[in-house]
Amino acid sequence: MTIGEDSEENDDVVSMPKGSQRILVSVSCVSVVWVVLAIWAALFVSCPPATACLGLNEWGDFLAGVFAPLAFVWLAIAVVLQSAELREQRKEFKHNRNVMKAQAEEARRQAAYIGTQIQIMEALEQDKAIQVHLAHLRQWCFRRWPPHQGGYLTHTAPSEDQAFFVELTYRLFVAAHDKSEEKADKWNRLMDVDLEDLLHLLERIKMITARENESSWAMQAFLAGSVADLAVRKVVDQLPRPPLEVTRRYSRLYPQDGATD
Repeated sequence: MTIGEDSEENDDVVSMPKGSQRILVSVSCVSVVWVVLAIWAALFVSCPPATACLGLNEWGDFLAGVFAPLAFVWLAIAVVLQSAELREQRKEFKHNRNVMKAQAEEARRQAAYIGTQIQIMEALEQDKAIQVHLAHLRQWCFRRWPPHQGGYLTHTAPSEDQAFFVELTYRLFVAAHDKSEEKADKWNRLMDVDLEDLLHLLERIKMITARENESSWAMQAFLAGSVADLAVRKVVDQLPRPPLEVTRRYSRLYPQDGATD
């Protein structure tokens, strides 16, 4: 038998409370002393030799008188020991219940922590996807309207993806919202862009901002600070309405037409 098996067997043994052990030992000693004294009294005190003066009936009465008190005492002791054991069991059950509550609370905290970590990871994945869309948007704009040609949307625009997105949406917002004397010039320069290209640009911007709620707080703050949705809405409101077959291709800009069969 190995040491591990010995320890497992020892764990299975239920030990008696120390108070109960002391009571059991004390009563056992008293019982032994009681029996010894009773036998000594029967043999040497009454009328030695006892067998000469005690008949069978007297021996029966004598033994009954000796062991009846012991039986009562042991019955009382059994009740006391059982009560003590029940108290210990209640304490153990209470302790186990508290331990289980603590474990359940710890499991809930672990689940909440894991859920938070999953949300953070998902938000970071969305941030990466948005970064990719921002890079593709800038590259597409630079190919479509090379900055050196002096186009309104890309001329002197920054080459960093996020900075370009902020500048792009700002130029769209100013062209559609500014009421100053320069508004007509900026809007006219924006209208020099092919309508299909402009709608495609606005659709891609809406596709990026649609991921805002699933991204991290930092990315949400960036997208909110770019006023992209407001800029797109103002430009779309001032554009001449395209034919229905065109609006259906841009469901984010014209959701009602996109949902129409």
